[in-house]
Amino acid sequence: MRRARSSAILGLLALLAAAPATARRAAPPATPATEPALPLIRVNIVGSRPDGTPDDRRGTLDGLRAALGLSPAEAERIRASTGIVLCAEEGEAMRPLASGVLVGDGAAIATAAHVLRDPKKDWAPLPAGSRCLFRTQAKPAETVPLRIDATEVLGSGGRDNFWDPNDYAVVRLAHPLTNPAAQGFPIAAAPVAEGTPVLLISGFQSDLVAKLGLATPIAQRARVETADPIEGNAPRAIYLAGAMDTGGSGGAMLVRSHGSLALAAIVSSTGNISRNGFPFSLAMRSFVRVIAVEGTFRSAVEALTLARLLPAPEAPHP
Repeated sequence: MRRARSSAILGLLALLAAAPATARRAAPPATPATEPALPLIRVNIVGSRPDGTPDDRRGTLDGLRAALGLSPAEAERIRASTGIVLCAEEGEAMRPLASGVLVGDGAAIATAAHVLRDPKKDWAPLPAGSRCLFRTQAKPAETVPLRIDATEVLGSGGRDNFWDPNDYAVVRLAHPLTNPAAQGFPIAAAPVAEGTPVLLISGFQSDLVAKLGLATPIAQRARVETADPIEGNAPRAIYLAGAMDTGGSGGAMLVRSHGSLALAAIVSSTGNISRNGFPFSLAMRSFVRVIAVEGTFRSAVEALTLARLLPAPEAPHP
């Protein structure tokens, strides 16, 4: 009886994993016949190699630079143009909340909207005058206050609706950064196609802080698996496989467009970290979710900076 019940439960789980999460979210597309089949990649987990050691593909930008195909100048630009968002409640010290990335002419950063909302006050936007900083991870690092003064643009997401695609924010810097390598990333032309390899950069990962600290960007490869359909002028949510994320909200998703790095999206959330060991699945919420810089998100970047637009990314390549 126990064996029969276990078989039934396993069968039900298999059906759930194959089903779409909702009626408007199609199942991930099959690998095109013209591309080599990819091995099954687990997400949101630290897996194990055959010898039992962790198979965590995240690493420091410096350590992975060559493997990621980045030049020394590109790595330095990433260090100087991405970083950590820190905020302090009244009477408290600054603490790191999320990641951010310079956009447009470098006068503002993009991050996730929920970063600048107060969960203790029904996720209301932080009040004007709140103390927040942006700290780069250049050598040496630069720190500049963020202007929380009602000039910032917060999408309507980042509240209690996990599926709201408007989890984006664009916030002005109080003054320009002085490092010549600190340059806002241009916006990649949308849409980023399914199957596109991407680079994720976060200021930190919560489970790696004790080991790697807060002084260096964390990098990892990922792959666009599928995306929500376009709905009005809202940005699309894109779902990634082959990556994991713990506290990297606001991190940059970069693509290479005609030889240059461009910003295509920012990290919003993971599906469900309790799904450790599951392959990519919308139904089982096993994915990393990013918000494309398009629609109202792009409009916000253009309104606060002199945004530049690069052509669509080149065909996928390793």
